[in-house]
Amino acid sequence: IFTYSNCICSISFIPQIPLFLMNGNIVGSGAAGFDNIVDGANIYNSNVLTLDAVNVSGGKASSESYSATTIGTSGKYGGNIYNTGAGNLTINDSTISGGIAYRGGNLYAVGTITVNDSLVTGGHANRGGNIGVSSGTVYLNDSQVVDGLGSWDARNIFCTNRSAYVYVNGSTISGTGKNTSVRLQYGNLVMYSGAIDSGTGDALTISGTSSSPISTVVIYDGSITGQHTIHAVVEIGTIAYSSNY
Repeated sequence: IFTYSNCICSISFIPQIPLFLMNGNIVGSGAAGFDNIVDGANIYNSNVLTLDAVNVSGGKASSESYSATTIGTSGKYGGNIYNTGAGNLTINDSTISGGIAYRGGNLYAVGTITVNDSLVTGGHANRGGNIGVSSGTVYLNDSQVVDGLGSWDARNIFCTNRSAYVYVNGSTISGTGKNTSVRLQYGNLVMYSGAIDSGTGDALTISGTSSSPISTVVIYDGSITGQHTIHAVVEIGTIAYSSNY
């Protein structure tokens, strides 16, 4: 069991050979009052990396707290983990928690992130309290993404690129609080099974107009509970949903 604590510089994994981290803890310096204002305050990944039973917490990529009343406009991306376009990250049986960043409090995806049987929780950001997705792809398999705080938008997941994809399979995205739970400013959501439960407020918000069909939602099974703010439903793209919607 390894522990890397009070990180004041991120662990960088550059393209070489596939790497595995197992049975350990990576604890950021945020709780100790330090600010590590870089993308991926705990982990910056450009490699093929697997985290297996690893707890990553407290990464602080912003000097702002992003409280419910503080919007904040500065900082970097991926408080705990930033996964570059060259990165392929797999997270198994792990907990990613308590990260702070401008976008993607816990995780920020430019490349591919696969989350299996894991918990992503308690992230704070201006947008995308738990997860921010740029041009990347995020697979959520039998996992929980819960209790994020997005002071400006998107408590849990924020997508900001037309090539962004989030796949939900047997996973739950939930929590109450300010702003929508999942926001597709641009991007795509595919739900095979699972649930988006907002508790209060919007569960899912999609941007788009008839002249700019920028988002796609496909729901094969699962449920979305709470309010749904979908702009121009028919005109956004392919909207398919189950009877539970």
